[in-house]
Amino acid sequence: MRGLFVLVAGVPLLPGLHPRMASEERGPTPTRQLEPPGFMALNYGMRTPVSVLIAHLLYGRIVGAFYHRNRGQRSQNP
Repeated sequence: MRGLFVLVAGVPLLPGLHPRMASEERGPTPTRQLEPPGFMALNYGMRTPVSVLIAHLLYGRIVGAFYHRNRGQRSQNP
């Protein structure tokens, strides 16, 4: 869910934060030459949203595994 939120709400904010990224309203200029990401970063190809979602899932699994492991150790040590 968080990966989807990042793609839908976070990525469109990048042109406002990145000094060299063009926005959807204004095209490229001599200083802003990076293409805007578009909806769900599809301007960068279909692999971009897929890889973002996979990366968020893997990150969540890793953090969840450490959380579960740490929680199990606490219950064994009174």
